Amino acid sequence: MIHYLKTQITTICPFRFVKIPCPKVTPKLRFWSIFSLLTSLFFYLVTGTASAQCLTSGLTEDEQLAMTKGLFEDELFSASSESSKCFLEEFKDSAAREEIFFLRAEALRKGGDLQGAIKAYDELKKNFPSSKTYLDNSMLQKGISLALTRNYTASIRTLKLLLLDFPTTKYRDEALYWLGYAASFQAESLRKKNNKDALLFYQESTLHFVKVEPELLNLKQQQERLHLMGRSWWFLKDFTKAEEAWSQYLKNSKSIKPEQALNLKYQLATGFQQEKNYKKAERWFARILTMHPDSKLAVVSAFLRAEMAYAVSVQETKTESLDSKAVSILIKHYKLYLNKNDNKYQALVYYRIGVLQQPHRPNEAIHAFQKYLSTKDKTYAAEVHYRLGYLFFNTKQQQKAIQIFEKYLRTKDKTYTNEVLYQLGFLYIGTKQQQKAVSVQKTKLMWEKYFTS
Repeated sequence: MIHYLKTQITTICPFRFVKIPCPKVTPKLRFWSIFSLLTSLFFYLVTGTASAQCLTSGLTEDEQLAMTKGLFEDELFSASSESSKCFLEEFKDSAAREEIFFLRAEALRKGGDLQGAIKAYDELKKNFPSSKTYLDNSMLQKGISLALTRNYTASIRTLKLLLLDFPTTKYRDEALYWLGYAASFQAESLRKKNNKDALLFYQESTLHFVKVEPELLNLKQQQERLHLMGRSWWFLKDFTKAEEAWSQYLKNSKSIKPEQALNLKYQLATGFQQEKNYKKAERWFARILTMHPDSKLAVVSAFLRAEMAYAVSVQETKTESLDSKAVSILIKHYKLYLNKNDNKYQALVYYRIGVLQQPHRPNEAIHAFQKYLSTKDKTYAAEVHYRLGYLFFNTKQQQKAIQIFEKYLRTKDKTYTNEVLYQLGFLYIGTKQQQKAVSVQKTKLMWEKYFTS
């Protein structure tokens, strides 16, 4: 069988080992050559004769070199790595050893044996420490393999050494990309254990990524660079730079899943919220509502979008007394949240609507405050009773004003007591309850004396 394979190699491509172009092998001959080799490999492995004899034993140097390369070109990486191993054992003085060391490492890597590939790259460097042909690529591929096996520290060390030893290497941009990648994932692995160290690696990641010429990367790497760079900036709390990177990523990526896109938008929105850049926060929450209306984050985004819009209005006017047009827009945002039938922020939303509507549409403000009280929330209950009492008073609903003011006085809150007692005095007089009017005025005087003594 080996003799037949020898004949095919020698006959068809006698000079393949010196890189002289040779004619393509006919499919039939190629098939039988590979079939013979694989059959030999099968019996070689099954019978356990690995230590005794290589599967290509008996071939000449040129024939075995041609076979090893041919197997690699045919993407039979396991057979190619075994063949290259045999070559290195049998031809210790061959001029092709440097090439075969590299080819074996590549075969192992492309065959999925990353740990074996890392060792093979080390063997190449050990045997050819001054290699100008393969060493920089070998160091790059070793660094990548280390990153993919989550040995980020060793990956960073290897890739930095590559750029130090080969400052003009054609693999510079890819090495910088993988340095950024490894530093980013190293930061991620440290984040929950030591946030300070994690931030240093996030910072390092961005420094590597910004040096890369993106057009020299493949499309997948270009997109991942933007994704990881945005993540690093986000954890470094530079939300504007994170927005720049993630906006490009969201715009140009063809493979991003809707849930990932949703989460990135929400991270940007909450990041700007932390930074008190409410205008940008509102914009990103609004995008979630527009582009992901039925998502799991749509409800909270509806509420926060309204809150951010309210905060922007207050920032710009420097007052909570907004004009009717601004109020109308805000009410629309808050009602969008209420339409989602969520209870978590319902009380606060009714409170906000009541406060906003009070100077413009008192009846709607009354309705909103009553809705607030029906939620049984206590956060703003005292203030709502006070506001509601005034609304009833101003809309000529004296009995209701009395009832709500009296209810306020029964609460533990004393913030508005003096004003409520004052208004109750007028209300009792207006409703011809003279004794109560006198009593409440005495109480008011006692209250004032208590607080001024």
